[in-house]
Order: sequence, then structure tokens, then C-alpha cells
Amino acid sequence: MSRSHSRTTLRPVGVLLLALALGGVTLASYAPVFSADFVDIDDADYVTENDTVRAGLGADGVAWAFRGAHAGNWFPLTWLSHMTDVELFGVEPAGHHAMNLAIHVANALLLFAMLASLTGAPWPSLLVAGVFALHPINVESVAWIAQRKTTLATFFGILAIGSYARWARAGSRTAYVLSLLAFALSLLSKQLFVPLPFALLLLDYWPLRRPQLEPGDGALPSLASIARGWLRLLPEKIPYLLLALAASLAAIGAQGEAIATGATYPLELRLGNAVIAFGRYIGTLLWPTQLAVFYPIYESDITPLRVIASALFLIAATAAAFCFGRRRRPLLVGWLWFVGMLVPVIGLVQIGAQSMADRYAYVPIWGIAIAIGWTAWDFIRAKRMPRAAYIGSTGVLLAALAFATHRQARHWHDSIALFESAVAADDRNYIAHRALAGQYFNRAEYARALKHSEAGLRHPRDPGEVLPVYGMALYQTGSKQAAIERLIEATRVAPDNIMGFTNLGWVYVQEGRFEQAAEALEAAVALDPQSARAALLLATTQLRLGRLDAAAASYQRAVALDPLNFDARIEWARILAKLGRLPSTIDVLADALVAARSFPGAQRERLTSSLHLYRGQAYSLQQDAPRAIAEYELAIADWPDNFAATHNLASLLATLPDPARRDAPRAVALAERAVVLSNRLRPEALSTLAAAYAASGRRADAVRTANEALEVARGTGNDAATAATEEQLRAYTQPRAPQQRR
Repeated sequence: MSRSHSRTTLRPVGVLLLALALGGVTLASYAPVFSADFVDIDDADYVTENDTVRAGLGADGVAWAFRGAHAGNWFPLTWLSHMTDVELFGVEPAGHHAMNLAIHVANALLLFAMLASLTGAPWPSLLVAGVFALHPINVESVAWIAQRKTTLATFFGILAIGSYARWARAGSRTAYVLSLLAFALSLLSKQLFVPLPFALLLLDYWPLRRPQLEPGDGALPSLASIARGWLRLLPEKIPYLLLALAASLAAIGAQGEAIATGATYPLELRLGNAVIAFGRYIGTLLWPTQLAVFYPIYESDITPLRVIASALFLIAATAAAFCFGRRRRPLLVGWLWFVGMLVPVIGLVQIGAQSMADRYAYVPIWGIAIAIGWTAWDFIRAKRMPRAAYIGSTGVLLAALAFATHRQARHWHDSIALFESAVAADDRNYIAHRALAGQYFNRAEYARALKHSEAGLRHPRDPGEVLPVYGMALYQTGSKQAAIERLIEATRVAPDNIMGFTNLGWVYVQEGRFEQAAEALEAAVALDPQSARAALLLATTQLRLGRLDAAAASYQRAVALDPLNFDARIEWARILAKLGRLPSTIDVLADALVAARSFPGAQRERLTSSLHLYRGQAYSLQQDAPRAIAEYELAIADWPDNFAATHNLASLLATLPDPARRDAPRAVALAERAVVLSNRLRPEALSTLAAAYAASGRRADAVRTANEALEVARGTGNDAATAATEEQLRAYTQPRAPQQRR
């Protein structure tokens, strides 16, 4: 852009009104995210199932965030951001979405303010900021809670650029230090701005127009003079380079196994995909249709002809940018910004199985918008066309983008909507089909799970990712043998995938094939000792096989991995009781009572009532009647309708070996209550009431109630209860021995 028409006469109030309008339209466009849920990609690792994040912001959380890599990334500031959200909003998605959107709006407004300040041209600045704010390709970065790292890193990245620009123009050392600080904070949020040291060289050329890059005689700079100028300016970028290098090493170290090896994606495939991806990004930016949360790599699409054509386009576009960029500087800066900011994520170092990703365009989109926006602005000014043409075109463009963004944001309502939209965009998307298979299976929509499993298996890569779900869906729809065959296949083709072994073990348990179930589940636990599900299934299997010691150890592991699984705690306690380890049983239940305090209201009361009941039973087995009575009383206090506690306490008070310690009236009241709770359908309740009547001296009531208990026991076909009640009845009906006279 030449100096002669670089500035407009728009007043500060007008700029402020444009900023407010942009912010308002952006909020309206993203309105669907306020009713959106968390999605089943990374959100669990980052928020919903991350115990450290769920605990909110605290000293332990801060230390954890900085200590090392988590979820395959090192971005401590992002973790702190998520923890802050939990402090403010809990684990409800609306607040987290609102914060992400607020940061995105702030980014758009900062970008607008920075460009308008540096160039003095608010209208093209508005176009660039508007495209960034409203382009549907950026919905992924805003509507996906796990992408807080992208929006937050960009926020600090813009501050770093703005402070650098103040230093470059005014020589303020404070601004330079603030720029480095903001850059460091950006890298601590995500290593998104690693290319910033080189991007700053572009900004030196335009809009900063540093003297080192100016020929000085009014002539156009040559490519050689531009290169020499950049070399002269490079030393001042060394602190940025050092920060970028450290961040890059941290990112590579954190990604670990997520980085695809050459055996998975050969170098020629990655190079071909990278070249093609540049063109695909441009096409998506210019015509944003059929967006998807995941774009798989299709090896068959990376043909030599397509790679050559894409490479020629890339070379030609770069050559044109350099050719015309001497006169139209925003054109060169915009194109090189786009290419340079994409290079780290273009796939040369492959992370995952995607060929490209919408989120990777969040910052590179500025370059395309700058190149187009300022080229159009210069054209209109050069032709002396009215600014209204540019302003009107900008309004129409941003309105169209806002509409598309609102529609795209609706796809992020939940995981099903998200992956269904990906399948609608590309039915070959085997990753989306596989995700839908799991989602529909979890919702017990097994026919749909089968359909998407089969679609996901059309692609030969990594069938072990979907076979475990396919096998389970087959089992739930009645194809039991086929299910077992598919699950066995899953363990064969993906021997490192715990899901195949765990699901196979589950099916064997359902089929009563416990030896085979134990073998599969032992393999699952060996693969992942941190899997609570595998540990719990193995414990259940060992219990069914009568391996009580092994079952107790497996339940102990399951409880350690999932402390809020109280069913596992109770089963563990029961097994310990069967093994005669009554003190350990009581200790396990005591720990469970402490953990149960985290539950709310009625749920906590019922849970603690059950736990007190089991402790009472353990004390009864120890012949410790006073403590058993106390536990049963606590169980009834927590939940007055606890039948077992009411019945057990009545039985204990009516039948204590020492008659002096019995409480017959209390036993009668409790037993009558237990009979009411059982609707007079449980023989043991009626037998206990009969015993309570007998202890109270109400022999006729005892006989009548025992007869009723006998009738109910016979009706249930419970031989043991029938025999016990007959014995009880004989005791009440046999003649009393005559008392001896003294």
C-alpha cells in the first residue's frame, strides 16, 4: 500500500462504533455455542474427566500445570485458564463456551485496533478483523472448549505484536520487554506462534516499513535489498527465536507418541499431503463449505499429478507475491504470513491422522484476508472509486460469513451433531463414522452403531479402533458368535488396544465363559493398569470363579482408580467379609463413608445408609452387638426407608443371647415397620416380627405371624426360608415345659 492513500478521515468515534458492531455481530453469530455441550474429543481430558482441573484453581493445580506434559501437550497457562473456568462456572459447558467466545471477540477487536493503528486504514482493517471473527473455518477454534489453547495463545500473540510495533516505531525498551513477555505467555498457552520471529520480519516490511527495508531514494525495493534488510533486522529477533526454540522442544517432547512415525506415514506421503493442503486451505478460506471436525488422510488422493499441480500453484503464487509485493506490500506480507504460519502444522511432522484441520487456519487466515482486503482497497483508491463500494462489499461479505458461522456453530451442539455433519460433508470420513459408532452405542442405538461401524471399516487403516465397538453392537443385536469373532479379531489386529480385550472379556462374562473372560481381562489390565473398567470386570470374573483373594485385590485396584465407584467398594467389603477379614471390611466401609460425603443431598443419604448397614453386618459377624446396633441406627437415621437396616436391627434387638439386653418393644416397632416396607411379601420380615412378638410375650401374635411367614415362604418357593419358618413355628406352638415348684 502506498503512502499517498494509506489513511482515511474516519474519526476515533467511528472506529469505536465499527469495533462495537463487529463485537456484537460476532456474539450473535456464535449464539448456538451457549447451548452446546462438551464434545467427546479432548474435552474429557482437558476438563470433564480431569480431576486436577475439576478441582479448580489452587496451589496444587498451578504446580501440576507447570510440572510436565499432560494430555500430550505442555501449555500451563491454558490449564490455569480451564481451572479458572471451573472456579467461575463449575463443570457446566455454557460458561466455558462463553469464555472461549469472549477471548475470540477480544482477539478480533485487538486485531482490528492494531491494524487500524498501524496502517491508519480502518476499512481494510475491519475487513481483515471481520473475516477473522466471522469466518466459519474458525468455528472449530471457538466452539470447541478444548481449543482454549488456540484462542488464548492468539490473545497474547496479538499483544506481543502490538508491543513490538510500539518498540519498532518509538524505540521503547519497555515495549520490547512487554512484547517478549506477551510472546512467552502465548507460548505457555500453546506453541502456536513459534513462527513469530520470522513473522515480525514481515511486519517490518509492512506496515512498519522499517528504514532498514527502505531503499531511501523513493525507488521500489529490490528483492536483494529486502533480503539484506531482513538480515540486518534479524539480531533483534534473537530473544524471540530462543523462546520459540524452547517452546518447540517442549511441544515435540510433549506430543511423544502422537507424532506419526515414518512407518505410519512415509515422508513422501507427508510431503505430498503438505503441498496439497496449502491449496485445500485456500479453497476452504475462499469457499467455506463442507467443513468437518476431522479430515482424514486418504492415501489414494495423494497422487503425483495432484501433488505436482499443487506444488506449481504454490510456487506460482509465491512468485507472484514477490513480484507484485514490491509495489503492493500487503500482498507479499499477507501471502508469506499465510504460508509461514501454516508451515509448523502443515503435516511435515505429522501429529495424528488428519490431512488438515480448521483450527490450524485460525491465525494464518489473517494473511489471506490482508492480501485480499488491502489489494482491493488499493484498487478502489487507485481507480478513484467511491469508498462506499468497498464498504458495501465488506458488509455483504461479513454478513454472508456471519450466516455461515451461525450455521456451522450449530454443528457443535454435541458429539452426535458434530460427527454427523462431518459424515454429511464427506461420507468417506471413516474417523467420523467410527466416532458415531461409539456415540450411538453409548446411547443404546445399536442399529446405528452397527451401520457406522461397518462404514468405518471401509477404510483399511487401524480397524482395531472400531472393531471393539462393532463387536459390542453385534452382541447387543443378537449376533453373539459374530460379536466374539470380531472382538477376537480386534485383539489380533490391535494387540495394544485395551478396548478389544476389555470388550471381549465383558462378552465372555455375559456368556458365562469366566475362564476365557479372565484371560482376556488379565491381558487388558496388563495393557493398561490404570483402566478402572478392566479392573472392575476382572474382579467380577474372579469372584464368579471363586478366586476371592484375587477378586479382593482387583476390587481394591478398581476403587483406587475410580474412588467414586461405591458398588466396587461394597463388593470389595463383602469379599473381605467372606474371607473373614472383618477389620479390613470395616476399614473399607469407613473410607467409603468419607468419600460419600462428596455426594449431594438424598443421594448421599441413601449411600451412607447402605454403608452403615454393611458396617453393621460386619460388626454382627464379629459378635459386636453394641457397634452393630449403632451402625443400624445410623443407617435408619440417614434413610428411614432402609428395609435391610430396619429388619436387621429388629432381629438383633429381639434375639440377643442375653435376654437382659434385648429391647422387645423397640424390636416390635422396627419389625412392624420392616413388614410395611416389604408390603408383607418377604418371609424374613414376618419371621422377625414373630420373633419380636415372642420376645414381648405375645405368643398368639407370634404364632399368627409365623404362620403368615410360612405361607409367604412357600409361595416364593424358597425352601430354606420355608424350613426355617417351620422350625420357628414349632418352637412357638410346642407345649411349654411346666415350671418346677420350690
